Amino acid sequence: MTSSNDSSIPASKRTISRRSVLASSVAAGLVTAVSPPIIKALGAEPVKLGWIDPFTGTYAALGTSQLNGAKMAMAEINKKGGIIGRELQIVAEDSAANVGQATEKLNKLVDQQKVNFTAGGVSSAEASAMSHAANLKNVLYLAVGGH
Repeated sequence: MTSSNDSSIPASKRTISRRSVLASSVAAGLVTAVSPPIIKALGAEPVKLGWIDPFTGTYAALGTSQLNGAKMAMAEINKKGGIIGRELQIVAEDSAANVGQATEKLNKLVDQQKVNFTAGGVSSAEASAMSHAANLKNVLYLAVGGH
């Protein structure tokens, strides 16, 4: 006996079983039940990226260049619908290439600005310190320079 899913039977001769119709109906019902929370999340508040780099001092040109690159990427992401339908925003802070100031700014962005994740750092000292601070705050940190 062959099943209706047997590949030896041409597709035009296969029948649809009651079981597959019932399974499809249940799946459609579940999608409908789960969709409203997903739809509400789309377009809700923006995804915030906290960017910490030196915009003053010796490494200001590097920090500014990194931020400009991030802003270009943000424009492309938002033009394509954002992140799961949510707009991406960058909230930038000046670290002045100072490790203490960099971690202070990261903490400020997480605690006060409620950023979703963080990035930046032109020096390995900054990157290491911010990585540790982000870990303590349970927030993702992306080291974009760190040389």
